[in-house]
Amino acid sequence: MVFMHIKYAIFLLSLLALGNPLPAAGQTQTASSGAGRSEEKSVTPYVNIRLPNRAKIGQPFQADISIVPASNKPVEIRMDPLGMKYSESRFTLSPGGRKFITSTVTDSLDGLAWVHGYASGYQDGWNSIDVGFLGHLKPNSTERLPYGHPTTLTLSLVDKEGNPFSSSSELALLVDSADAVLQSGNQQGSLRLKLSPGMSISPQFQVTPRNVQGGTIHLNTTLTISDQNFSLNSETFSIPTAAADWLPIVLAVAGGLLYGAYKILNSALPDQHRAWASTAIFLTSGVAGFIGYLIADLDLLGLKLDPTVLRSYPLLGFLVAYFGIDILVKNKIPPAD
Repeated sequence: MVFMHIKYAIFLLSLLALGNPLPAAGQTQTASSGAGRSEEKSVTPYVNIRLPNRAKIGQPFQADISIVPASNKPVEIRMDPLGMKYSESRFTLSPGGRKFITSTVTDSLDGLAWVHGYASGYQDGWNSIDVGFLGHLKPNSTERLPYGHPTTLTLSLVDKEGNPFSSSSELALLVDSADAVLQSGNQQGSLRLKLSPGMSISPQFQVTPRNVQGGTIHLNTTLTISDQNFSLNSETFSIPTAAADWLPIVLAVAGGLLYGAYKILNSALPDQHRAWASTAIFLTSGVAGFIGYLIADLDLLGLKLDPTVLRSYPLLGFLVAYFGIDILVKNKIPPAD
């Protein structure tokens, strides 16, 4: 008996799979295909509209109109004329049929147009088309970001003149980076942020650089209509990042120790005091390297270094250990009274 029930269920699911094709990806109303075929039985019939992704205002394009799931009776379709012009704004679909109509965008405030079709007893169909989207993204700050510490950023939506811009449609902002950790709420890694109609600034998200040497991180952004996949605007932003706070210190001390090793290898130290003398040389060389870092960091001698040019720190540590602190500062300290 159980086997018969299983066969019957498989037969019903097969009929549903053949008789209820899903609409193409990117439509505003779709059946869920990831949760199992059994959910297709609950799909409410709707007007399905398929369009090209882009056109120009005044440029005709073809719109493909059908009913999903397919209807077994004629259906009268009406097309909303707001901002649009159609070769046929009212027509009847035959059972299981489809209709191609010539459509033209006549007006758009933000560079997006919506094709809207409706029929009695069916959910409305909506689909959008890009006719020259007027907005693009820019970060709210391009200041240097600290290593290992999250920094809060937002992205602004602006027009071609850089003025704040907003869309009358709900947009989705996709953000990812290969050289930083991104986080927003429960999302981490690649982010999907929602821009509600009228918003000109994205929700906040945190950026944590992960390159210990500093340099530049890249934020890859894509702006889409919230329920569709084609890009309205794609940009990559480069933001400078600082090295880890401790790295210049380590490099400067390493430069001093390098001189210490050189001095030990080239000095005739007595055997009975060699261990003690070597230790003393290493310690003083390391201290000299640290003092070299302080000289640069505090700009004591006009030697302020760019913290992103890390190779200058071991060189400075080596030179301070080599010449000695007294040689570098003897002309900088005023004589005592």
